[in-house]
Amino acid sequence: MRRFAACAAVFFASWAWFAGGGEWSLMFHPDEAKVAAWSKQAFESGYVTDRVYPGGWFQVARVRAALARAALRAGAKWRGWRAQDGAVVAVDAATFHPRNGSGSAAASAPFSVRAGRDLNAFLAAAAAVAVFLSALALGSGAAEAALAAVAFCAQPLIVEHVHYCETDIALVAFFALSCWLFCRFLASPRPLRAAAALFVAGFAVSCKYTLAPLLVWVPVAAALLARRERPGGRRAARFVALLAAGLVAFAAGFLLGTPALVRDPAWFRASAAEISARTYAETAGILGPFAKTRWGGPALRAGSFLRSGAALGWGFWALAAAGAAAWARRAPRRQALGIPLFLAVFLPWTLFGLPWFRAQEFLPVAVAAAVASSLAFRAAWPLREGDRA
Repeated sequence: MRRFAACAAVFFASWAWFAGGGEWSLMFHPDEAKVAAWSKQAFESGYVTDRVYPGGWFQVARVRAALARAALRAGAKWRGWRAQDGAVVAVDAATFHPRNGSGSAAASAPFSVRAGRDLNAFLAAAAAVAVFLSALALGSGAAEAALAAVAFCAQPLIVEHVHYCETDIALVAFFALSCWLFCRFLASPRPLRAAAALFVAGFAVSCKYTLAPLLVWVPVAAALLARRERPGGRRAARFVALLAAGLVAFAAGFLLGTPALVRDPAWFRASAAEISARTYAETAGILGPFAKTRWGGPALRAGSFLRSGAALGWGFWALAAAGAAAWARRAPRRQALGIPLFLAVFLPWTLFGLPWFRAQEFLPVAVAAAVASSLAFRAAWPLREGDRA
């Protein structure tokens, strides 16, 4: 009960923090109207049909839109209205606020920029809870884990992306949730815990394809679960079976956020190839003559990485580094197979395997750094066991 109350407090405090400014229409990102229109498209068709685009956020938005639509209908019936379905939910996304049939603003309508920003505030608050729980799972006390949530909420990159109707906060929320679930699995390896963590990790990849290195957790989970068998052929067979089961769980989460890959695989492959070629060509145009050099692309991405990190402040990074160092001295070795292993694969992948690196690609590192910052407080301010949530 104490932990539930702590999570509720973190969620509502974070939501109140992130929800502020969601109605501000002066700062209007050019992509917001497009994403709002795509959310309606995804609601009607099941996925974005204009082009291949990470679909995890849109699947969550579909649920939010269905609930909002039901609430609008219930409210209309309660007040005795006889509004037609289209009059209740029709949206003019380009003017920021949705419009109903009478032309008045209806900020709670499902397919609007404001609706997308409100959804992002909810997802960011859920991510703060996941950061809090991840810090607890790695050995922090409740007070220190709360400071990790504060460090997460105060990051400029997080606040900025919450206040745009864009999809990047979904990757933050489901990456943070998968981190917590996998830390719990590493603390006590069980098949159901592994399945839950890998399923959520797969869905996180559907929110942002650059999270593909989360796949590294699949063989880790299989190996830890297979260790229950005695050495020999039976253990090897169990590992292979568990590896296949882990891939199925991961793929199920990914396909939940990427239904186009099942419903129209030919279109998905063709559109993905077109977008990929366009992206690499755009990067080559930015690099100019350096595009043909070996280190031109990595240098460009490394510079973007450092600029994104500098936005968090070097004091924060010193705190996160101190926490990571303190944790490494006392943590169970198995926990190094979670967030640290992911980062060890993710960072080279972003610097050498991707055609670009923007602030969005830095967000998983920001989540991990927020968790690490709490571990510095844990080392400097040890709590009694009874003080933990």
